[in-house]
Amino acid sequence: KTRQIQIQTVICDKMRRQKVVFPVCQEILKSNMFVLLLVLALIQNSFPHVRANTDESRPGGLSIGEKISEIGFYQSIDIQSADPIYKSRSDYQDITVLESKHYGKILVLDGVLQLTEVDAASYNEMMVHIPMMDHISGAKNVLVIGGGDGYVLSEVLKYDSVERVDHVDLDSEVIEVCKKYFSWGRAWDDKRVSLHVSDGAAFVKDSPDGFYDVVIQDSSDPFTWNDEGEIVPLPSGSLYTKEHITHIKRILSVNGVFNFQVRLSCRFYFIVFLL
Repeated sequence: KTRQIQIQTVICDKMRRQKVVFPVCQEILKSNMFVLLLVLALIQNSFPHVRANTDESRPGGLSIGEKISEIGFYQSIDIQSADPIYKSRSDYQDITVLESKHYGKILVLDGVLQLTEVDAASYNEMMVHIPMMDHISGAKNVLVIGGGDGYVLSEVLKYDSVERVDHVDLDSEVIEVCKKYFSWGRAWDDKRVSLHVSDGAAFVKDSPDGFYDVVIQDSSDPFTWNDEGEIVPLPSGSLYTKEHITHIKRILSVNGVFNFQVRLSCRFYFIVFLL
């Protein structure tokens, strides 16, 4: 049976390098059953119709911003120059790296802000530390799906219990860019890491039963909207199907934990499914 529990968002200001689990998380996540944690990104991944654009007209100079059309909200970050540090088109998406005045380097994919050097921890640490700390005996085998920027991977590697991490991402160029331009880019050099440039759903389907103690899926959204408001499917859509989730459950070990990012349009809470 399925129990659906809605809990308040837990905010952590100083979770980095601190093995701390909040009491509310401890109580809710005490379970020997398969756990799905739907973690919502609170900025760029929480809203549809988000597009980044550079703005030279605003007071104070250049900025890159996002407009959230549903609520008429606009937010921006001051940048050093309109000329990006890096810009290219991979087989799957536009990749841009900008330098900001206060937040360090910014990664932008297909016009959507993904992270900045300064505040990347607020999302990625929650993606990693909740499932890793919740594993009852210390996760040894970990699968990371997506997360081509490498931050989730770097956080997983902080755990001494980890013996193997399979990292699967479809876009090798994002990985190479982040290796070069972001401080955590050396994570892939760790001997415990095996990088697979592959479709995440296909990799999971071919994986053995009960192998992974923790699976973290830091994928992009399954679809977006064009300027006319029409839904445009994205390659990551296969990672949100019933078939894929069923295979995730199959490859988890006893007491295994699955944590993944999903967008539920303007909702700021976690939904926990215990099956």
